[in-house]
Amino acid sequence: MNAEQEEKHFLKQCSLDDSTIMGIQFSSANHFWETRDSIISSIYEGDHPTKADVNDAYQQLEEHVPTEKLIDQLVHEYGGHQ
Repeated sequence: MNAEQEEKHFLKQCSLDDSTIMGIQFSSANHFWETRDSIISSIYEGDHPTKADVNDAYQQLEEHVPTEKLIDQLVHEYGGHQ
């Protein structure tokens, strides 16, 4: 998929009505828009968004998990799989 198609596919998985992205509900419109816009920007940088990406944003914004901790979790999870 090109970036425009990827964006359309992603937007179909977003709902402003209940502030959800890929089934993950944000507590505020601001968190919803911040995550949505960030992921759309990443699409145009070549990324393909996953529910894990949305969950990472949720953890940072809603649960205040530091970025460093999320990176450590990713390194631990994927570090041995090269």
